[in-house]
Amino acid sequence: MRFDRIIAPTLLGATLWLGGPAEPAFGDPAAEYETCMALARRAPGEALGRAEAWEAEGGGNPARHCAAIALLHRQDYRAAAIRLDELAAELEARDPPLTVDLLDQAGRAWLLAGEPAWARAALDRAVALRPADAELYVARSYAHAAMESYEAALADLARADTLAPGRAEIPLLQAAAYRYEGRLEEALAAVERALALDGGNPRIRLERGNIRWLLDDREGAREDWRRTTVLAPDSAAATAARNNLGRQ
Repeated sequence: MRFDRIIAPTLLGATLWLGGPAEPAFGDPAAEYETCMALARRAPGEALGRAEAWEAEGGGNPARHCAAIALLHRQDYRAAAIRLDELAAELEARDPPLTVDLLDQAGRAWLLAGEPAWARAALDRAVALRPADAELYVARSYAHAAMESYEAALADLARADTLAPGRAEIPLLQAAAYRYEGRLEEALAAVERALALDGGNPRIRLERGNIRWLLDDREGAREDWRRTTVLAPDSAAATAARNNLGRQ
């Protein structure tokens, strides 16, 4: 899941720019925004200080947004989510499309903060404003799953699958939700569909191994886990697969 979909610097404009003009020390506002956002990814602590100084000098909402993204990259997820929610609320009446992007980012930050209810609330608002965006349904499915609302997660994933067919992440997530519900045959069918779409994805191999194990296909499970460690030996999926193999 791409928790950090960043708003492109080209969106800097009248809707995001509600403050006064930046001071000359910060140069062109659009260029400053792009510089600040790039710095947020590379050196978030430095970017946060720069964004706050820019805001104090009249940087307005672009500076506030950069500060929120810097907090996100600094892994201060709750603070980032609060700032993104506040910015979305301020801009909602002026620019609903931009508001959706901010709510999407807020929802992802809330998930990283371990607050799925707040994530779902932000993503509910985003979906209401942009009901044909598959990515929003996928993001909200994570919030539902974190709250153990697997039927709601599956409903969102079915909608996402209709909007964006052929995306392997969707049946992979469906497989996991079915597995948590104990619907193992449906889980296996979903993960096989994911594997057909992206056979080299270690997360899919890991998931199929998990499902096979629960279906008492022990050798098939071990083979999937071994394959996971070969496909991406340094990945989190490989670590989980090695742990599974070590316990068996």
